[in-house]
Amino acid sequence: MPEWNRDLKMKETIILEKGKNVYFFATNIDIRNQKDTSIRIELTRCCLKDLGLLSK
Repeated sequence: MPEWNRDLKMKETIILEKGKNVYFFATNIDIRNQKDTSIRIELTRCCLKDLGLLSK
């Protein structure tokens, strides 16, 4: 299990193609503990669903 550093930053970058459109989306949050990594993914997916780019 890795040790978590308060200064660690992670970016989730997604390139999504839907029809003829291409969308670029990045989520950049500070990682303060191990649980934050899964929250980052969940947050990104929720945003893409709200924009109608992923199925709900």
